[in-house]
Amino acid sequence: MNIGGIKHLRVVGEVNGERTVSMPQSIGVAPDGSKYAGMLGAKEASKSMSLESNIQKTGMIFRNAEWTSTVLHLNLEEIQRQIEEKKGNLRKADSWTPHLDNALRQGVRQAGNEYLLTHFSGIQKFFIIWSNLSIAFGSSTILGTVTESKPIIPAVVSLSFNVMLSFALWTLAESFFYGRENGKEGSGYRVSLFPGYEIDRAAILQVLSRTNKLVKPITPKNK
Repeated sequence: MNIGGIKHLRVVGEVNGERTVSMPQSIGVAPDGSKYAGMLGAKEASKSMSLESNIQKTGMIFRNAEWTSTVLHLNLEEIQRQIEEKKGNLRKADSWTPHLDNALRQGVRQAGNEYLLTHFSGIQKFFIIWSNLSIAFGSSTILGTVTESKPIIPAVVSLSFNVMLSFALWTLAESFFYGRENGKEGSGYRVSLFPGYEIDRAAILQVLSRTNKLVKPITPKNK
């Protein structure tokens, strides 16, 4: 969760949520002009959603040192319907485990991506773009001077140099003011190659939330 800048996560089970419903719809026409009717899934209810995000305000230019608290609401009615549809046993934990796991992973992924990549203030957007561009052109000039080439828009090597320089400068400066990243406590400056828009952390979150399980059935110990 700390990859996505989430400090606290609260999971709430909702028993009065909506279910996927099937409604009769026309699916064909007979030779005599009459219509065939069939039962189709007309509405898909979400299994999880992130709500009530609470951002820890620090007044900083970048949001790398701000952390959020998220509430995930699980739609137990919809999950129960899916278990019943697959002829699962509602009394067994194994029937619930994959559905709860998928819902939690989807919720954490959605909440983390929204926090890392969206909902920036106008001032934050301005400084993010300005700082990254200024460092890019500044480091390009330095690299061009060293290599005796014209300080033009960076090529691949120069762009890599720009990213690493920006990463080093901002990580050192912001970590000094806000402390080093502490994922367990949800504090400090989150390390990212891209100050402001934490694209790399969002990409890592995508991979981890799709490959690592969050919910596993409890295996009873043999006595």
